[in-house]
Amino acid sequence: MGVTLDPPTTALPASGGSSKHVLSNDNAKRLVFKVKCSNNGHLRAKPVFGFCEPAHKVEIEVTRLEGPPRDDRFVIEFADAPEGSETKEPQSAFMQIGETQSKLVLPIKTE
Repeated sequence: MGVTLDPPTTALPASGGSSKHVLSNDNAKRLVFKVKCSNNGHLRAKPVFGFCEPAHKVEIEVTRLEGPPRDDRFVIEFADAPEGSETKEPQSAFMQIGETQSKLVLPIKTE
């Protein structure tokens, strides 16, 4: 699949901070995605669920709360959006797909 994340890595201070990443869909089909993380106690993503239209981009904001230094990661799972999902919430559409087609990993280094 022609899906990329820019920048593909980030470093955030242990005292907290955020970074923005662009998910690009170079496919001919609409995608639905979910962002998961390895440390729910100190990391947040916005949005967690979403759609990315063909030949479009979606901004994902990653936020680290203050806490002990630790290397973590976000995993962005995605698949073609199910037929008829144009008016649905992305979380509902994601739950319909059953199995994701692919994923991207965003390593988070803590400084």
